[in-house]
Amino acid sequence: FEPSFDVFDSKTINAKKREKLYERILENCLAYSVKMISPEVIDSKNILKATFDAMDEVLGELSKFEPFALIDGNRYKGKFAAKTIVDGDALCFSIASASIIAKVERDRWMLQVAHAEYPQYGFNKHKGYGTKQHIENILKFSPSPLHRRSFLKKILSKNLHPQIAMVEV
Repeated sequence: FEPSFDVFDSKTINAKKREKLYERILENCLAYSVKMISPEVIDSKNILKATFDAMDEVLGELSKFEPFALIDGNRYKGKFAAKTIVDGDALCFSIASASIIAKVERDRWMLQVAHAEYPQYGFNKHKGYGTKQHIENILKFSPSPLHRRSFLKKILSKNLHPQIAMVEV
């Protein structure tokens, strides 16, 4: 499967096209691994440390391939050989492909698990991103176990919604 100009930053591709690319990528990749991080782990470690730990876990699962990781961003403090690339999902086919896999897996989980368990939050519409509707639903129903307390504190610090102070963090 030749690198394609259709594969780039997953956030800029509509969901239907992303799903098609996801299937095509999986049909042609040697191996992949996805790690979901719980809100509790993110809140206890911070999102960056939790992300680095998840990267190491995934690379460990792929260690029989002696992975060299290409990572979107400007830093990686982990156990494996890696090169960071700022805007990597826009510049590197491998990073863009990984971005598509991760986004599709996360969006599917948000629909199949999060929305199924907590439909009142509208995860099927915003998929957990901090939209106005999402914030309003947190205010209306209070945070679910899926909401990161660190996310809620960030909203409070930005004072995006005066009423959000009523949410117990």
